[in-house]
Order: sequence, then structure tokens, then C-alpha cells
Amino acid sequence: ITRWLPFRPEYLDELIRHDGRGEFASGEDKCPACVSAGITHRCLDCFGLPVFCKTCLLVAHQCHPLHAIEKWNRSFWEKDNLRMLGLTVELNHRGGPCKHPATPFDMVVIHINGFHVVSVRFCGCKTNSRDWQRRNQTLRARWFPASQDNPSTVFTFETLDLFHELTLQGKLSAHDFYVGLMNRSDNTGVRGYPKRYDEFLRVTRIYRHLILVKRTGRGHDPAGVGATRPGQLTLECPACPHPGKNLPDGWDSSNQSWLYRLILAVDANFRLKMKDRGAKDPELGPGWAYFVEDKAHKEEVAKHPAKIERNSCDSTFQAIERATSRVNDGYSVTGVGSIICARNGLVRPNGVADLQKGER
Repeated sequence: ITRWLPFRPEYLDELIRHDGRGEFASGEDKCPACVSAGITHRCLDCFGLPVFCKTCLLVAHQCHPLHAIEKWNRSFWEKDNLRMLGLTVELNHRGGPCKHPATPFDMVVIHINGFHVVSVRFCGCKTNSRDWQRRNQTLRARWFPASQDNPSTVFTFETLDLFHELTLQGKLSAHDFYVGLMNRSDNTGVRGYPKRYDEFLRVTRIYRHLILVKRTGRGHDPAGVGATRPGQLTLECPACPHPGKNLPDGWDSSNQSWLYRLILAVDANFRLKMKDRGAKDPELGPGWAYFVEDKAHKEEVAKHPAKIERNSCDSTFQAIERATSRVNDGYSVTGVGSIICARNGLVRPNGVADLQKGER
């Protein structure tokens, strides 16, 4: 830091330079692309902060409809957008023109640099039913639709991937991420972008599920995704014994069969409670990963009446007694139990379940 301090005025001048026209400060400079029209716009997302005339800007951004654009109003750079300048995006032809385009349609696109309203022409070429569906056209453009029929809001794959990484690494909440994107578009609240928070929550959940199903190879099963078996979406512990995978031939008849025993650990957390608010939250993959299927689990629990366990321990630990004496009225879940690999701590397939009454 002390070595940088003498250069502070120079750094500050360069930052201020971005707020003006820089080397084009005379106001009479021509567009570097066509060298004919005057400079009117600049792009904040293109490398080098290039300046354009209106025509060259639209040509250069035909495949970059989500770039942030600013317009020079003879005093300062103010926000503008490509839709108002006349840019229209045509889908389903990888940037090329469609022979049967639909009427232009304004769509809300949420990207990593903020909210955008983009003029979109859907493809009208009815080659097959999938090509014609608008939800598939947006997905092929790496835009995830917020609804299945006639979507008017989409989230870019880059946005969903960025949120996934940030929430895993930094525990960033969906609300904070969403508000951050809104502030990138307008942190004054003057423009009033449409509220899409509920759609964001729904889409992120669906997207994560699809990525999980895709990475476990379920999209290539001839029987379809619905044929997924319980626990098939999990990551197996590489250190645990798996016959036919990491065990030598004849291991079961060896005198040292104890080397290949499966060692598991069981534990529970009684603080992970959930109040019964009557919410109906559908399962996207019931029993496909680490949690057991909820309906079958509850049916099995109902077969076994509650039993009060007596504490036979003479120490001061009262874990069993406290687990059965806690007040659990109004809770649909009183804790979570899990079975893990004792060697490396990986959770077993279908090794996690909600507790209904203490340790039950």
C-alpha cells in the first residue's frame, strides 16, 4: 500500500477519464468503425470501452444483446439500452435470420450485469414440435425461461451458474444476490424494474435439479429420467468397499475379509427443526439422492409406535432423556438423522431422513 500511495493521483485521473470522452473530448470526433458518423454511444462490456455511432453499435452488438450501453448527452454518459435503439434478437438460428419470424416481443432478461428488456423474435419455422416451442428456443439461447408456456422472463445460464457458485462458497442468500443484480441495473430505484424474485427462486431450484440429473448421466437412460432409482444421484464414497469396482477377486473368501468391511457412522441433529406451516413443497427427485423418499418414510415410521427409551447411563449426559422429553408440538420435523462413511464422512445414498419425534 505504501508503494502505491505516490501513484494515487495518477490512478484517480484514469478513473475520472472513464466518466468523460477521453481522447475524443473535442466532441467532433468520428466513429472509429465507420469514420463517418459522430460518436454517440459506448459499450461498458466490450473490451477497451469502445465508442460507436448508433449504426455501428447495432451491427457490433447483434450477438451481444445484453451488453450495457451508455449514450453521450453532451454533458455526461447516461444509461441507454439496445432495445430502444432498435436491436431485435432472433432466436433458434444461432444469430442468423429466420425466414418465418414472429412479431417482436419484449422479454425481461436477467443477466450477471443486471436487468434487461430485450426485443425478441421467436422462430416460426415449424420443422418439429420442439423447435417451435418457445421455451426450447430460449433454452437453446442459454436463457432459462421462468414459465413453460409463452415465457416473458428468462434468466441466463451465466446468472444461475454464478449464483450457484456464490451461494456454495460464500453462503450468499438468493435475496441478496437478486438485490445485487437490481442495483447493478439501477441502484437509485428510479427506473423501477419488474419484480422477478419469486421466479428467481423457482428457476434456481429447477436448474440445480437439472444439473444434478445431467451430471449423473440420467439424461442418457433410454428409459428416461423417471426411471431413476433411489439414491442414484449421489456420489459414492471411493474408499468404501464396492464389489466389482474396487475389491480384488475372491475378497469374500479371503482370510482377511475384515479389511473389506463397510464401516458406517450414525448421528442426528435435534436442532434442525421445521415448524408445520402447511406448506406443500413438491419433491423434484423423491428419494433419488441422499434423503429418503418422504411418503414411504412416513408410512414406515407410522408402523412403529413411539417408545420412551430409558436412560441407563450413569454419567451426566442426558441425550436420550432430553430427546424424548422435548416439546415438539407444531413441528413437522424434530431433527435430522444421517448415516455416513466413518472413514471419509461422505453421506450414504438414502442415508438421511427427517425425525418425527425425538430420535424416532
